[in-house]
Amino acid sequence: MHNQLLILFIFYRFVVYILTKLELELVMVIEFNREELEQVEKIKSKYPQAKAAIMSVLWLAQKKFGWISDDVKKYVAELLGLYKCIMHAIGRRRTLFSFK
Repeated sequence: MHNQLLILFIFYRFVVYILTKLELELVMVIEFNREELEQVEKIKSKYPQAKAAIMSVLWLAQKKFGWISDDVKKYVAELLGLYKCIMHAIGRRRTLFSFK
């Protein structure tokens, strides 16, 4: 078991080294699937303005992506037809979201 873990660790370090040398970046795709987009539309329909749906959609985004990055904020802002600066101002003041 110890040898298997050692081999796995060495392989992991090798992959990280190669990716670093090739200057490749692992990019997470920030996109909701069809069901989640339908859920966003359902959330938006509950409010008179899209801006009012920010907290619910951010919560949905955090549930999917694990945390709210700048790219996630930009994606949610585009979905709701808002400016990213509004998303940043609202999101930063909330402690129920995880920012890194």
